[in-house]
Amino acid sequence: MTSASQAAPASWGRVDHEALRGGGAIVYLTDIVPPASGDPWLAIGYVVDGDGNRNPSAWTSDDGATWRRFLMEETGSPERRDGPFSVARRGNVAVAVGNRFDGRLRPAAWWSTAPNTWRALKNVSDPLLAYDGVVEAVDAGPDGFVAVGYGDFSFGMTITVFRSDDGQSWRVDSSFSTPATERFLPLAISTTGTRIVLVGDTAAGAGTDGRIWVKADGSWRSVDPTSLGLGGPGFQQVAGIAWDPNLGLVAGGLSGNVEVPTLWVSRTGDEWERLPTLEGGVAGVHKIVVVPGGFLASGSSDAGPRLWRSSNGRDWSLIPTPPSRSSAGNSVTAASDGTKIVYVVLGQYGSQMFHRVGTEWLRGDKGPAFPTSTPFATALVDVAVAKSRVVAIGNDGNEKPLVMFSPSGGAWRKAPFTDPAARLVAIASERGTFTIAGWRLIRGRAHLAFWTSRNGSTWRLLGGTRADPVGVFVDIAPSTSGLLAVAFEGSQRGLQ
Repeated sequence: MTSASQAAPASWGRVDHEALRGGGAIVYLTDIVPPASGDPWLAIGYVVDGDGNRNPSAWTSDDGATWRRFLMEETGSPERRDGPFSVARRGNVAVAVGNRFDGRLRPAAWWSTAPNTWRALKNVSDPLLAYDGVVEAVDAGPDGFVAVGYGDFSFGMTITVFRSDDGQSWRVDSSFSTPATERFLPLAISTTGTRIVLVGDTAAGAGTDGRIWVKADGSWRSVDPTSLGLGGPGFQQVAGIAWDPNLGLVAGGLSGNVEVPTLWVSRTGDEWERLPTLEGGVAGVHKIVVVPGGFLASGSSDAGPRLWRSSNGRDWSLIPTPPSRSSAGNSVTAASDGTKIVYVVLGQYGSQMFHRVGTEWLRGDKGPAFPTSTPFATALVDVAVAKSRVVAIGNDGNEKPLVMFSPSGGAWRKAPFTDPAARLVAIASERGTFTIAGWRLIRGRAHLAFWTSRNGSTWRLLGGTRADPVGVFVDIAPSTSGLLAVAFEGSQRGLQ
């Protein structure tokens, strides 16, 4: 879900309509770890079928190139919306955390002691499953597995760390709260045996500030952000953290008004140092992992995925990756066994896996382990209400526009919208009139376009011709003087 608007009902129910079942199967690879202790490469994620069900899945490979898929046990929730998002391995035990849907999103967890068998945690009294919040990430260390979750309450954010010996049951390790003025959102966790380190960001006006929290001797403290350049104008974020017993801790993210790939290092977690900016241009670090002989960092840039390698955590070099369009908005996760690197690009409409052979990068998500999918899943991306009428917009899974209309929010029907060049991005209502903002693809170029309707069923095009500016609308909203729309103009890259 990317947008919601409520007319009258206070409870939610899934809309079942034939128009929302297209798109085939879409694969979402969410995390990957390299082979270890005789176990193969491991990737986790889920496959969304044509009816919108999520099938939790694990993939294994002996060489990082050819993969096998195994279904993970379902959690037993009323709706088939199980999704694992983070995985860690310790010895021959692998543990994954994610979410399930039981009237609303709730935590979920799985464990495995064999590459082809995954069990879902089903004891609803387990502290992790019973947690009233979101479980974000998991890590394995010398003292077992740790996972971090957060709950967003009126008084602020509460952060909870869970601990497990084998993934089959969890207990609360510790928790702390941040005030409403600083709503810390944890993105990754690492345990060293004597320290637990959390990294993430916190809302700061129109931007974000990065944060590092460390637990030592039973208490939590926030590392001073000022000396590390974690605060200030624009967006700062610490998204990844990894620990090597010989090299210490490395955290990665971005800083500045323009995305600057940034790393911070610490031997023990007590004192931290910011390293010089990584090469790679406008980019951000999403994840850092330990690999044989050092560390591997991965992220995105305005020129596609970025990978960096270091043997000591302090000196880094950029690894060439295939040139591509901007990967902004996608997450990039990588793993390495010391000789081969595999990375995954995950976005709203699925994922792509690559592995390197010599100096050439090849797609890895091919063959029977990865169900054939269309370029896009059927998706509704925005919704608006005018009086009692409700309109939702998106695409039909075949890169064609989809408009759904309901006179009251109850029964829905597909509205006639036959413009194959239309790309619908956002919708707003003002004074009883619906307005869709988007663009039209004409001879390989995107041109700004609006569509308006007073009844939600019949639509009139404004703009969207060859004479109109090249660009895309990305949002539209009511304002005190009418409607306000935001657009990218002038550049064709990434608009086709």
